[in-house]
Amino acid sequence: MKRHNLIKRISELKTELKSMGVQKIVISRECSLEEEVDNTVSVLVESRPSSYEIFNSIQEFLSQNVYENIEVIPYDSLLAKIDDHFDEDATVIDLT
Repeated sequence: MKRHNLIKRISELKTELKSMGVQKIVISRECSLEEEVDNTVSVLVESRPSSYEIFNSIQEFLSQNVYENIEVIPYDSLLAKIDDHFDEDATVIDLT
């Protein structure tokens, strides 16, 4: 799956994701838009309410409906703050 198709697919699922409490998704820039995604894709998810169970269900939903190797990271996670894949080249999908 190419990165732009991954972004398109997530965008198509906005209604379902909003119903799960997702407010924002940031897709890391591990490859360019036209490149095939060939490894795990990390996405930051801002959700209200926010809990371990909610993030697990969001990860399961995205894995089943978008891309099998997707990693959901809570938006305020320290990991996200130090990961240079989440810089200005990352793709932000705002669901609010």
